[in-house]
Amino acid sequence: FSEACRLIGRDPAPRANGPRPARPAWEPREGKAPAELWQEKAKSFMDKSIQNLWADTGKDTRAFLNDRGLTDETIQGAGLGWNPADIYLDREAWGLPEALKEDGTLKKLWIPTGLVIPLIKEGRVVRLRIRRKEGEPRYILIPGSDTRPMTWNLERGAAVIVESELDGILLNQEAGDLAGVVAMGTATGKPDKVTHDALTGMETILVSEPQTE
Repeated sequence: FSEACRLIGRDPAPRANGPRPARPAWEPREGKAPAELWQEKAKSFMDKSIQNLWADTGKDTRAFLNDRGLTDETIQGAGLGWNPADIYLDREAWGLPEALKEDGTLKKLWIPTGLVIPLIKEGRVVRLRIRRKEGEPRYILIPGSDTRPMTWNLERGAAVIVESELDGILLNQEAGDLAGVVAMGTATGKPDKVTHDALTGMETILVSEPQTE
């Protein structure tokens, strides 16, 4: 670098002395539920999607879930549903701020066709994720959703961490009496404070490699 600077007639930039400053320590964030209006709209949509799943229109999706090992009781307990057609809504109706497309027109709230995977905390819907049958990305997080992990039985002495929420639901069904389960929802996700504090106190943590779905 110094030789290159001399060649073009510039002084090399002075190098900083001493060690590089340490990165600030990572701190888990507090989970934050969406606004009440968003929760109300999400709950209404989830209820409708559950009806769709258990109607004739959802039989293929029920078969897909059963093939993955999920029982009907587990499917019902998780609040899984089916959205049979793309929906485009006004963002303001869900309490979301306006957003513009590249051409300057208002962006709609897009809820795609697919399997509806909600996160329910204390009876409130705080996240909606859609697993599409085709197209990329495969999973769509509905704007306004909380991004905390989906968890079960964090009071156990051991936990299994997976990426897929469907895998987490299945693990809890099969081994929830033995271990806690944490489904991050994405390979780049991080635990919220409640999950982080629970994991740091566990004797054993098993991390499952993500699989292509």
